[in-house]
Amino acid sequence: LAAMVLLLVFAAVLTFSTVFAKDKILSGVSVAGINIGRMTKDEALGLINNTIESAMGDKIIKVTYKDKSRGIDISGVSFDVQSAVENAFVVGRSGPLPRRILPYLGAKTYISLTPSFDDKTIKREISEFADEIEKENPAIEYSDDYKVARVDLVNGLIVDVEEVYNKIYSNSGLLIFDDIGAVAKSGGDDITADLLYSRIRREPVNAKYNVINNKPVINKHIVGVDVNYEDISEKLKSGLKVFEVETEVIPPEITAEKLEQSLFADVLGEFTTNYNSSNTGRTKNMAIAAGKINGTVIAPGEIFSFNTVVGERSYQRGYTDANVYIGGRIEQGVGGGICQVASTMYSAQLYADLQTVTRHNHMFTVSYLPLGQDATVAWNSVDYAFRNNTDYPIKITATVSGGLHTVRILGTKTDKSKSIKLINTVISTKDAQEKIIYSDDLEPGKKVVTQTGQKGAVVDTYKVYYKNGVEERREFLHRSSYSPMDRIITASSVPSHQTTSEGEEKTERETQQQAEEEGEQENVP
Repeated sequence: LAAMVLLLVFAAVLTFSTVFAKDKILSGVSVAGINIGRMTKDEALGLINNTIESAMGDKIIKVTYKDKSRGIDISGVSFDVQSAVENAFVVGRSGPLPRRILPYLGAKTYISLTPSFDDKTIKREISEFADEIEKENPAIEYSDDYKVARVDLVNGLIVDVEEVYNKIYSNSGLLIFDDIGAVAKSGGDDITADLLYSRIRREPVNAKYNVINNKPVINKHIVGVDVNYEDISEKLKSGLKVFEVETEVIPPEITAEKLEQSLFADVLGEFTTNYNSSNTGRTKNMAIAAGKINGTVIAPGEIFSFNTVVGERSYQRGYTDANVYIGGRIEQGVGGGICQVASTMYSAQLYADLQTVTRHNHMFTVSYLPLGQDATVAWNSVDYAFRNNTDYPIKITATVSGGLHTVRILGTKTDKSKSIKLINTVISTKDAQEKIIYSDDLEPGKKVVTQTGQKGAVVDTYKVYYKNGVEERREFLHRSSYSPMDRIITASSVPSHQTTSEGEEKTERETQQQAEEEGEQENVP
């Protein structure tokens, strides 16, 4: 009976304390040594995440051996903090009654944080450092054809990669990211079959590209090596410390030769727009910008920024005046025509299926390519950028010649059965308004169309994926909204009974042609 009464008292205390705690974690609860008692779940999440961020610092763990060191990138290490906090919150609130009572009696509750690792990458980095250490006195050497491994455990060094990795893993769970010392073993007495097997056996490494000074550089492939574990184990059991074992070559999927052959072998995407070559200022600007872009090589994962590559559009850099959009009107400005280069590249990029980072449509419609496929730029304010999201470097070629501007994106097409089409759907249009500006500079009664005006439009753009000519899926890219451009008529402030319709029509035709050529927004705030 006394035990029953005591249990009821505990239950009453438990119920009261839980209600009193409301939405807070109970006292005495910690996650990875971080005290989060009497905190809400949001407060605990913030504290733990901040502590992790502070503890990881530059996200590099240094592995050392004598005067050598190697920084291991741990930026990919993550923790399921949300689950840990949820587990902390239910302490004292769920489970058998005796277990629920313990926290209220002062018992501490420790909840661990389990790190999530890209173990292959980290082990490869440790293994590369181990190779460097062992190079001084190698315990393992391969024949030229990699079909035999010669083992010398008496004089050679062996680094236990797994030991270093396990130390990194266990320390990370404690939020310890200090330097770790590697131990090189020799003499053979404490060399196990597992350790020797792990150091003889090597995974193949594919050849890869790096881009250095805008040139592709190939990192050669490394063949893999496999070995029979039982063969190693038997030799060690028999007391051998110097011996040979047969090995098997594991070829990489991508060799340096294969990679070199695929270098810029395919046109991933291209697009051509027309321009009026008689407009010398605009043509010159386009040619300068295209020349800056032509030949640019972009490494896998790298971002191409139009403003970074092309640079400032100024007289000092050779650019000249041409028509641009400024404040809702077409006016002369340095660098007119640059947006056609950006827009042509954007269309080529879409066909190449590269990832858009930033793109803005023009304020007004442009006539040199379909609506929804343009990209405006303005130095120091509006950029156009995309990422090379392929596994290979890409090269951009850009030409301006004979009224045609062409951008090609060259790379390595891994699936030649895939093709892309772009669909631009006009959702709505809006007519331009007419404005009359009076001027004392015109002859009495005369009026001219100084800006023809353009309709506004709202356009949705889709990318459609085909495989062997059959549509697989379509992806919505973006909605482009273009404002209508006012139709502006300049009229004499002095009336006249004579008409000047012929002069007005001629000026309107010239202005319309000019507007179609110049659809730009360069230097527009």
